[in-house]
Amino acid sequence: MSHLARVILGCTLLVLVLLVVLSAAVSGVVDRETGVASPEPPPPTPITWEEARSQSRVVGYREWFRSWGAYQGTALYFRGQVKQVIDEGSTDQATFSSLRVDVLPTEYGQYLGRGIIYLHGLVAPRGVRILDDDLIEFVGIAEAPLTYQTTLGASITVPAMKMVALRWLPPPDRRGARTTGFVRSR
Repeated sequence: MSHLARVILGCTLLVLVLLVVLSAAVSGVVDRETGVASPEPPPPTPITWEEARSQSRVVGYREWFRSWGAYQGTALYFRGQVKQVIDEGSTDQATFSSLRVDVLPTEYGQYLGRGIIYLHGLVAPRGVRILDDDLIEFVGIAEAPLTYQTTLGASITVPAMKMVALRWLPPPDRRGARTTGFVRSR
């Protein structure tokens, strides 16, 4: 290899190393006005149940599912019964899950699986678990419908949401009173 080829190869490697170092140093968010890179944005401030609920809209399941495009990106409020908990992993601090929730009760308050919503992004602190048949109320950001395949091979399309906030509604005690718990999103 000639001396000139070695110099060109060395310069090329030096430039690549400088680009990698520069990109690592500048990684973050670039302010559009100043053009200056800032560190990664801070994580979103946890939102309280009251804030999430006050910023959400109430819309019927069928209306939302029928015109999902009009509600995409909107915070919506629902109350329902958990039909399935889909565990997605855990850390020392939290458990990550998705839920299938029925939000269409019968006139007698029973949930028969006629109004299923796929709710993802649930982060529960270690030791707190949402279980099948739990009653919950939640606020989520409406997304496009999700199509999945059942174990028997049928395709099912349901509305999907990214969870913002969720409250667990335990069954009534002997006096009929309810207490609530609160779970945050990712």
